[in-house]
Amino acid sequence: MSQFVSFTSKPVIYYDDDASDLLGGDYYRVAESFRYYLGEKYAEQWVYVPAGMLTDLASIPSIVWSILPPSGKYGAAAIVHDRLCNTLQITQSGKLISINREKADAILGEAMEVLNVPWIKRVTISSAVTMHRWVTRVNKPVISELQLKLERDWVKAIPPAYDN
Repeated sequence: MSQFVSFTSKPVIYYDDDASDLLGGDYYRVAESFRYYLGEKYAEQWVYVPAGMLTDLASIPSIVWSILPPSGKYGAAAIVHDRLCNTLQITQSGKLISINREKADAILGEAMEVLNVPWIKRVTISSAVTMHRWVTRVNKPVISELQLKLERDWVKAIPPAYDN
């Protein structure tokens, strides 16, 4: 089984100094868009991760970074989860449909399994994400206006393609 069986490609990201300063944390910019297919590659449901999206990778408290850093084998799954938390939408047969946070968290678990993240790390991350959802009772997209503006401005700054 291919490591990225349900991903169209391996995510390409870079550290964004400006966004990190403005948002007050470590943020990475997705440089090339990709899809994560739910279930299997080319399934009817997927998560679209656009170029320009900002991610903090796995939102793991710094106190446990020595045993579970914010990036690792689960990095691509964390990016997909950030996208889901920001939009609470997946694409089904070409149409956007709304999902709840519980479904977003389940997709994180599936994506980590696809990436062959060790069982103990999957359970630890999934449990922490579930506990966060229960404690905060989050039920709407979680993206700040500033982050949304920074993502939109990045996309607008891309020069148009020129035909030969």
